[in-house]
Amino acid sequence: MNLECKQCGYENESQRVYCHSCGAKLDRTVLPEDTTEKQASSSSVRRRVRNLTSPGRFTLGRLFKMVFSAVFFGFIAASLIAAVLPPHDVPAAKTDTLDAPDVSGLIRDALSSGRPVAFSEDQLNSFLARFIRAKKSDSWRKYTRTFVRLKPGEVWTSIEYAIFDY
Repeated sequence: MNLECKQCGYENESQRVYCHSCGAKLDRTVLPEDTTEKQASSSSVRRRVRNLTSPGRFTLGRLFKMVFSAVFFGFIAASLIAAVLPPHDVPAAKTDTLDAPDVSGLIRDALSSGRPVAFSEDQLNSFLARFIRAKKSDSWRKYTRTFVRLKPGEVWTSIEYAIFDY
């Protein structure tokens, strides 16, 4: 059933509240009352409220899903934070490498003679900075340097790349 506007006579759809032509408020009291639509909407509202307030709403499956998603997204966030933060315990980059010893020659001599050889962390880092050349880098990843970190009984070798110059 269509509603006729009392001001302009335009025939509007039954769902309209205001006239499509002149904007006047339509008299909706002439429409027959649809009780089935109200009952269906009230029963759906009752069902939604019952589902929201039911005590069995939190099942073991939902609890598992919530815990799994929290752990998963926490892992993703921690990974992103760890990737963005600079690494700790990294030696400063040396710009002057003129006093770098010939480590490879000294090691070769020590192996042939059987005598031990010792290097400091600074000597090894300046040797690596002077003699290791950068390979062809990607457009987003650029080789920066290689460095050594010495700890008692351990030797750590790391390669530093800059991703988008960071």
